[in-house]
Amino acid sequence: MKNIAVFTVLLILLLCNTGTAQTATGGCTSVTVSNIPSFPVVYFANVGYSNCTETSSCEDGGESPCCRWITSGNPTTPRFWLEKLTNTGWVTVAGPQFSTTFNNLALGSYRVKCQVPTISENICKKDGQGNIIRARICLFNQLGQFIGFWGTWDNTPFGTTPPTYTNTVLVGATTSNDISYTFIDPTPNDPFEMGYDFGEVAKINTAACGAYDLWWLAIFEDGPTYNRYRSNNWTNGRMPNDEFNLTNFWGQGGSGWNFETFHSYTVQFVIENSRCRNGIEQNPPAKWNNLDRSFFICPAGTGCRFGADDKEIVISPNPATSTIWLQNFEPDLDRDYQMSFSDLAGRLVKFVALTGNEVDISDIPAGMFVLTVRREGRQVFTSKLVVNR
Repeated sequence: MKNIAVFTVLLILLLCNTGTAQTATGGCTSVTVSNIPSFPVVYFANVGYSNCTETSSCEDGGESPCCRWITSGNPTTPRFWLEKLTNTGWVTVAGPQFSTTFNNLALGSYRVKCQVPTISENICKKDGQGNIIRARICLFNQLGQFIGFWGTWDNTPFGTTPPTYTNTVLVGATTSNDISYTFIDPTPNDPFEMGYDFGEVAKINTAACGAYDLWWLAIFEDGPTYNRYRSNNWTNGRMPNDEFNLTNFWGQGGSGWNFETFHSYTVQFVIENSRCRNGIEQNPPAKWNNLDRSFFICPAGTGCRFGADDKEIVISPNPATSTIWLQNFEPDLDRDYQMSFSDLAGRLVKFVALTGNEVDISDIPAGMFVLTVRREGRQVFTSKLVVNR
């Protein structure tokens, strides 16, 4: 054996693992990578040089290979970087490392970048003009047995293995600021986001909650005919998609339930980190966070427009401080009208008889409320109102 030199290199044994999507899970203070992309076994190895043609099985494209003899080496794995989502985008906060777990992390959203090594093809072969050509380097153990190829992270000029990224995960328990959803109104340009005509499909957009993997949703009914309730209980996994169909959920299991005219419905939505649940893994324990929002079902075709000239009633100003006006509202003199104010938990805050379009709200505390107008006991208009002090 000639020209022995010692170098620290990468050795890659060709293993064809089944490819799976790279995923990650977040705990209270850690992120762990699973389902790593397929990769060859990697060694940091000390080797000696030798030109050889001992085995035809190690020839590359009919060309004689270059050879190395392994003197020692330790197996390793792909390398990983941890990135955290900030106001300016993704920022690398740890790595590179070969461990699949990052520990001692603060609350936040994270993802992991992974790079697997590639077989080196640019080291020992050149053409007659001195240009590098594709040629693998064979590696043999001390017994002269072929065991694999020399590897690299950067196979320039023939390219390298591009990095891959995991899904985004949450580290730590959820807070009230993590939960967000909006109602989706099927009527174009309809400003009444919290109301549906009878027969319209009610949906919510939950795209902002895509990083969470444990959720709970319930609907509470409040109306003159029914006061029903439905819940999915705790469900593992992410929301099925960005649009959750409330109408199908309400009528599931063959119940045939519909959202009824002149009924209000409160959606209670909760998201959690399944590996750091509020009140369980989180230390100190805390109560779960939920976001409750309500919508109203109008008679078909009305769009809840019961104002003058069939124009929608508008609350002005909104936000308000001491007085509000109902624009486009002209009560019939021979009918009774009432207005109620409820907080987002459904508790009644104020109730007044309506004889005009001006209402004093100076006795209502600051916050967000659901304002409801009833005509002879039947709900005809609802809207949200923000009170500032």
